[in-house]
Amino acid sequence: MKKSLTLFVLLIALSFIMPALKAVSQEPGVTQPGTHLVIRESNLREQPSVSSKLKKLIEPGTEVDVTSKDISNGYVHVSAGNTAEGWLLQSNLVFSLLLEAQDSDETGPPAGLGATSPPGCGKHFDDATSCPAVGCANPNQPKQAGNGLSNTIKKRQIDISGQPILLSFGDFRDLQNQTTHANYPIRIYPKPVDRNALPPLKIRGSTLTLREGEYVALEGFISKARTITCGSSESVNCNNTDGSQGDATIVCEKTDIHVPLVEQPSQAEKESVVVEPIPLRPLRMKLKPSFLAKLRDDGTQVMVMGQLFYDSIHQPNPTGSLQGQPARFTVWEVHPVEKFFICKKGDGTNCDASRLSDWEEVK
Repeated sequence: MKKSLTLFVLLIALSFIMPALKAVSQEPGVTQPGTHLVIRESNLREQPSVSSKLKKLIEPGTEVDVTSKDISNGYVHVSAGNTAEGWLLQSNLVFSLLLEAQDSDETGPPAGLGATSPPGCGKHFDDATSCPAVGCANPNQPKQAGNGLSNTIKKRQIDISGQPILLSFGDFRDLQNQTTHANYPIRIYPKPVDRNALPPLKIRGSTLTLREGEYVALEGFISKARTITCGSSESVNCNNTDGSQGDATIVCEKTDIHVPLVEQPSQAEKESVVVEPIPLRPLRMKLKPSFLAKLRDDGTQVMVMGQLFYDSIHQPNPTGSLQGQPARFTVWEVHPVEKFFICKKGDGTNCDASRLSDWEEVK
């Protein structure tokens, strides 16, 4: 039972590492045959079509065997036990790369594939690319599994090929209110199974449903109250650090950058939504603290696009008076930032977020 739970935690963490999953099979239209884990509730169908007859509901955590490498309409053929065969959405499955690793030595599977971190994490992984997906958390230890999943989500590469959901500061306020009403956990790292089960939230009078992992966009201004620095020592980045000098002309190669966006240039940081570039993205080369500080000082409007992330370990601090809690009205973030834009219209303060021609992308 203990090994099964360990494997389940590791595979759930693995399910959020999109680049690693793509590395399993680079050939379009094919998947890896063999044992897979179902990571969300899935409909087993007779044929590879959403309109095909439903044969069985497959629960998360169920292991199934993919019988062919071919993908048809996004579906793969699976065997789910002695009596059930059919088609499941390939996006709902994770190849069980860790089956052979569950009894391996303490270093676990390769870094970046849900690897466990040896003691003295920062001493073993001295840069962002070698730091495991789970950072310094050890998912083999139940008390750290939630932290490991949170770290993994912060780094995952979501699909940004389509249009993001454009959110306003009002939307983020509504989202935070709905989070409270839904009894989302705060100041803890939920267990992986609990985090995966968090309900979607409805905002805008129940006309928009959101959950963690959505591709979103937000425009605003960098709070003038914030000195921009490379991040502090954090588990997600194996406790590594860059220079701590404020507004410095350096590349944050090992840490995230905490950037508070506010709706109006004059607003305090406690009115902010936090957005975070991370060192695993090429944007780090452009988004130096000095670059962001100039945008802050000039009062230039910016827009970010990236993943909607729930920072469960913190709590809202709308008064800025809670010690140890970032000053902000919501713990929902855009993290990681995948795209960054600067207003190029007029004086750079009045661009329309819905009209990309108003903006210049930083690449």
